[in-house]
Amino acid sequence: MGNALSFLMLTISVPLGVALFVALRPTMGAIVVYLSFIMFLPEVVTIDAPGFPALGKTELASLACLLGLMLVGRRRLRAARPFRGPEALLLVYLAGGIVTVL
Repeated sequence: MGNALSFLMLTISVPLGVALFVALRPTMGAIVVYLSFIMFLPEVVTIDAPGFPALGKTELASLACLLGLMLVGRRRLRAARPFRGPEALLLVYLAGGIVTVL
């Protein structure tokens, strides 16, 4: 269990991360936000809202990067062509998981 300061840091981390995206270029913003969240947010404290999964520091780092990129880098996201490069291997990984379960 965490104290009030750790919950406060987790609560303000996403708006702070989005603000860093606005201040920096999207590439540098993603690096700074993700690494600083992983390094400086509390480890075992999570935000447990009813009906939602627990949000720890890795989930909040990913969420802040996603929201910041959607806010600042809209043009790059629209120009991206999904599943045309190495990320196509994710489909193979997903299919392997489904076949394993069946």
